[in-house]
Amino acid sequence: MKHPHSGFSLIEVLVVTLVGGLLLVASTQVFTQLVQYQRQQMQTLRLTERTRLAELALRQDLSQAQRILAAASATRDYPDFTEKTVTLNHPTLSSSSFEHFPSSDWLVINRHAEDQEADFSLWHLDSKTYGQGLAHKQSQSDQAEQLGHSQTLIQGAELLRFRYYRPDSGRWLNADQVSDWTSISGIQFAVLLASSVPLSRPKQQQIQLWGEPLELPEDGRLRQLVTGSVYLEQPP
Repeated sequence: MKHPHSGFSLIEVLVVTLVGGLLLVASTQVFTQLVQYQRQQMQTLRLTERTRLAELALRQDLSQAQRILAAASATRDYPDFTEKTVTLNHPTLSSSSFEHFPSSDWLVINRHAEDQEADFSLWHLDSKTYGQGLAHKQSQSDQAEQLGHSQTLIQGAELLRFRYYRPDSGRWLNADQVSDWTSISGIQFAVLLASSVPLSRPKQQQIQLWGEPLELPEDGRLRQLVTGSVYLEQPP
């Protein structure tokens, strides 16, 4: 008497193995894409958060400006992250120096009126051990006419720009175009920030700064630009 055949044939085993392998490959690809998507979303959220913090910091500080003490425009095209030493020589400010990227602007304001103790504030870009970013110096508590140590407030800032409003001409000017800082009633700022790591599938970005296109590095990083305006007097 013949017993019924039990188990699987070789062909059935091969078919099951093949199907299982295909399912495993498909699930691995889906998982990889999901991880990449989550990574990109996280980088985007972090970049957006740093962009908002940069805008808030600049807006709050510059809105306290009583006078513009000194400023300079970029001397090289973006991006240029070769640090240069800038020395400040101003009658009301003790000699001070700071490191700065020549492809960005810098600005020093006094947050107190002339009849009050000085309260200086400097904005610039530099690079520390942990990376480049938006940096800030302010008056020392015991020596108001002397700037303290530079602190990098926002990481990943690559470009800093300032413009200054002159109400009699109705124009926004670069620092090099201003001959009399007492005629300036407004400050406009712009900061460009980049994601901390390249994205796997970066989108081709087109960013314009005050009507002019920016040539962005092709390094796969996501970038965001934030701009704002504050007035030393009532808006014109």
